[in-house]
Amino acid sequence: MTKLLQVNGLSTHFSLPLGTLKVVDDINLTVIEGQTLAIVGESGCGKSMTALSIMRLVPSPGSIVAGEILFEGQDLRYATDSEMQHVRGNRISMIFQEPMTSLNPVFRIGDQISEGILLHRKLARREAKEISIEMLNKVGIPSASSRYNDYPHQLSGGMRQRVMIAMALSCEPRLLIADEPTTALDVTIQAQILELIDELKREFGMGLLLITHDLGIVAERAHRTAIMYAGKIVESGPTDQVLRNPRHPYTEGLLSSLPQQAKPGQPLSTIPGQVPNLLLELPGCGFCERCPRKEWKCPIEAPPYREITSGHFVRCWKQL
Repeated sequence: MTKLLQVNGLSTHFSLPLGTLKVVDDINLTVIEGQTLAIVGESGCGKSMTALSIMRLVPSPGSIVAGEILFEGQDLRYATDSEMQHVRGNRISMIFQEPMTSLNPVFRIGDQISEGILLHRKLARREAKEISIEMLNKVGIPSASSRYNDYPHQLSGGMRQRVMIAMALSCEPRLLIADEPTTALDVTIQAQILELIDELKREFGMGLLLITHDLGIVAERAHRTAIMYAGKIVESGPTDQVLRNPRHPYTEGLLSSLPQQAKPGQPLSTIPGQVPNLLLELPGCGFCERCPRKEWKCPIEAPPYREITSGHFVRCWKQL
């Protein structure tokens, strides 16, 4: 198995007037060629910022303060701007969460797809147009040759998402990062988009980093799953192990809150409390104030991230 992406100890902080916000804190991830790694967690846990850190697109006043981002052996953290321009949209592509704000409203969709092809492949404009239309056909846009000249506002939400996928895959990247690729789409379109991504992943032999909060999608499509909470990965491993035998209390809480776990007529299970304020220094486990199994050591000392069974890692004192 070929490791496309190896992230070691990645930390991204924002320097704010009130203090330092540790949005990504000591992250370790591996994406294998041809496989899907899912990052799961509630809103604000740092999933999208992890993806932006990998792409070196962290907005100011944020910065990557530690760690390695090894992509095919190259540490992207120390790549020059020129080198990153060659990587983005070419070797690594990203499907952003909201296509209407990611697509430029004043340019035709075909021109936006062709732009990356012209930049990275150095082809003639006519050839770039042919490839763009071919990609629109691949992602299921009807009458692709005429839709090539449409503006984003002329398309439905599902079609705009397909255009984003066509744009991301137009240069046949080695790694695709999909950040909530089915947000705000109805269930039927969600299934079509996810099936399309899987089909193109197999065709191009890509690795896929899938960011989502939908555990149903994870169970069906991810080879490995990483559970993220308050900027840290608290559990990761083969998807079936993580979902069938969760070892971190937060993972257990997420699974128990699924509707199918509730007894008829009974309220859904919830995780009490709130996510900690990441501007504050947290000497211990960030989940301990909400944890039903916390002990004296949990708020004092942060647990290490350790392997408890083959390929299954947990950040919890109870499992060590």
